[in-house]
Amino acid sequence: MKLDQAAVALSVRLQNGLLGEAFMGLHRHLAAVTAVAPPAAAPELAARHARLLVGQLLRFAATTSPSAVHAVIRLPFGGVEEEVREGGREGGALGQVAGRR
Repeated sequence: MKLDQAAVALSVRLQNGLLGEAFMGLHRHLAAVTAVAPPAAAPELAARHARLLVGQLLRFAATTSPSAVHAVIRLPFGGVEEEVREGGREGGALGQVAGRR
């Protein structure tokens, strides 16, 4: 699946309240990207895709509600997803919303 298709699929799932399915689709997409990319290019390609998709997920949560922020924080991120999420929590809108508890 192409990155733009993955972003649209993520958006549709999020807009329909399917946070868990959105996360799993994101995770499957990153695994597929890593599997088909040449080994030397896979880490950077996965990181680029993760920045866009995890960023989209974090922005959605930050603009939806504090409960969405807490739900996203509890998702089982791993690897490059975790690196992107932690960067978003520390420097972005998600960190600002989460800090309002």
